[in-house]
Amino acid sequence: MPNAHGKIIANTERLHRLMDEEGVSAIVARSGKNFTYLSGFAYPGTLARHLEFPDSPREVLLVWPRTGEPVMVLNSYAAPLARRDSWLERIEVYDDYAESPYQRVADMVGQLGLTGETVGFEKSYISANRWEEITALLPNARLVDSTELMDRVRWIKTPEEVAALEAGARLLDEAYLEVLPTVRPGDTERLVHSRIIEGCLRRGANWAPTASSTPAATPWPTAARATWPSRPATSSATTMCHTSTAIRATSLAASAWGIPPTSRRRSIR
Repeated sequence: MPNAHGKIIANTERLHRLMDEEGVSAIVARSGKNFTYLSGFAYPGTLARHLEFPDSPREVLLVWPRTGEPVMVLNSYAAPLARRDSWLERIEVYDDYAESPYQRVADMVGQLGLTGETVGFEKSYISANRWEEITALLPNARLVDSTELMDRVRWIKTPEEVAALEAGARLLDEAYLEVLPTVRPGDTERLVHSRIIEGCLRRGANWAPTASSTPAATPWPTAARATWPSRPATSSATTMCHTSTAIRATSLAASAWGIPPTSRRRSIR
């Protein structure tokens, strides 16, 4: 399963143990957090937003069988990045706006010989219309909600996950230590944020959204897209940055300089 992009660092041993305990033969990941966790890469920008819309016509899905090779079901826009960055190799491309990805999922379940088995879906990320479609496509399968199962999988990090998180935290710390001492009253939040993003990218970060979850940079080392306000910083300003490194780690940090007002101190606490 692992390809040239590296070893799978997700806790697949725990995933398989929990699947065995609950009698689940396959998991279909739909949410951004679980698709990313099992595929080993993160979509930026508009591609990422389609992971969170339950009625998106351009959904991306990942079928993870207890036995057999996992497969990503992607539209033509989402497939190239997966081929480049995912640690999984198998991809099924569907025609978005003309074809349902769940038909492809049903086909994959059939190829795996699981049409009469228990298959887990994340019901919190699937619309009522899609759920009706799934039940019609897999009438003989026992369909269960796998949201909690996947949450339990991610609770326990592998040593490689911990190392990635530590590397991401160090990268962000270095960017903050470089930029924050240079901030002066009158600098805009947009300017400060762009400096932080540039520092993260220069150190090897993959992409970094703003605190409002609007992507501030593409996965390629290009200039950050400024989405923060143009308000000048005051002596009690606060800034926040959420950075995802190229080694798939995330770190959230907030920094303040000067003496914050009482309301700010309360919110920070």
